[in-house]
Amino acid sequence: MSTNNDPNAALHEAATKALNALRQVATDPLTVEELAAALDRINALALPVADSLKCPHCQYAGEVETDNGGTFRYLVSTTAWREIVESKKSRRKTKPQTIIVDGLSHTYDEDEETNDRIECRKCMKEFLLAKSIEVEFV
Repeated sequence: MSTNNDPNAALHEAATKALNALRQVATDPLTVEELAAALDRINALALPVADSLKCPHCQYAGEVETDNGGTFRYLVSTTAWREIVESKKSRRKTKPQTIIVDGLSHTYDEDEETNDRIECRKCMKEFLLAKSIEVEFV
């Protein structure tokens, strides 16, 4: 991590690492999991960290339900999948192939949830909670 006092230094450093990783893909491909983990780390660096359940973007503290429904949401990243129903090849060379995908999505239960974050339902922006805040699932 950079020792520079610039608040964007960590983000810049992470973006540079991501760009280098993408350049590496041409010669030594990353797995989907490796790429997803790298993107999660970059996203986490770009989000502000709150030391309480109060949005650092708009200062909303969840006292009253918002017009967007609810107060805050706990978000995670997981892999969603849909069945490919059909693949249609075009008779014309100028028209691309069409893939027909089932609208119903599923998630891989064996996947680990990653990129935990909070969504403010007032401004619809995301932020991280400080590591000192415990999260209990019921």
